[in-house]
Amino acid sequence: MGTSKSNSGLRRNTPLLPDYAPPPNSDDSPRPPDDEADGDTEPTSGDWSNAKAALTAVTKANSGGDRRKRMTAAARTYVSGSGGSRRLQQSSIGGRQVGRNLGRILFTITSNGVDSALAEEGLSNLIGQRTEIVFAMLANQLSSNGGTVEETIANIAVVEALSFLYEEFNLDSNDLTTLDSLTEDQANEVIQVYISTYIFERWIHELGRKIEDSELSESQVVELEDEIREFIQQSVKLNFRDVPLKSMKFDRGNDKKTIDEIFKQAYKMLE
Repeated sequence: MGTSKSNSGLRRNTPLLPDYAPPPNSDDSPRPPDDEADGDTEPTSGDWSNAKAALTAVTKANSGGDRRKRMTAAARTYVSGSGGSRRLQQSSIGGRQVGRNLGRILFTITSNGVDSALAEEGLSNLIGQRTEIVFAMLANQLSSNGGTVEETIANIAVVEALSFLYEEFNLDSNDLTTLDSLTEDQANEVIQVYISTYIFERWIHELGRKIEDSELSESQVVELEDEIREFIQQSVKLNFRDVPLKSMKFDRGNDKKTIDEIFKQAYKMLE
């Protein structure tokens, strides 16, 4: 999943929404009211002078091993400069809300099947429709409609996670009911894609200018961003390895606690 020139704008790596689908912030489809507000902490800029210097150092690494070492230091400095893992977790307002939405529908699919999951999201009218239409409307349903940059990053991440699910189950060729076989392990993997994409996109948005301003060519920038993405994916995967599946409860009442803990632990891994 290559990316464009660093910091050239928020992007979706795998276009999922067809032309006929409403945009992610549209109100054309029903959205059940949230049972609890997540706006306890507003996103803030942070003291990133050291984090910028650390990311610049990554672009000057002479070897893969050196780059990995500097990338680890850059991640740690970024988290600390942002106020620590707890502060980043709290400021991930849209990220946590969209993560709750995604986790909840995956939880329902594994328990009761895809038709029940659509019904619980107020999307019964999509049952039996073409798979690409269902996923387009599902992306709209799960996305945040607040319009902030942080929420837009969360929306990018959920589209990436849904694209991963779509491709893993080969839904270009298979019926939507193929998702009825979704296991907890597979749902867990989709959540990992969501979390790692969110962290990557946010980091690159906030500090990616240092990569763009480096002496790297455009192809080298793309390669470096891919390495950073892979580094984050591996860190998130390492975190999930030690999380018991039985503790991953995304039913209403547990979804907020679960996603908050996932975000906190994921940023702790980078810290």
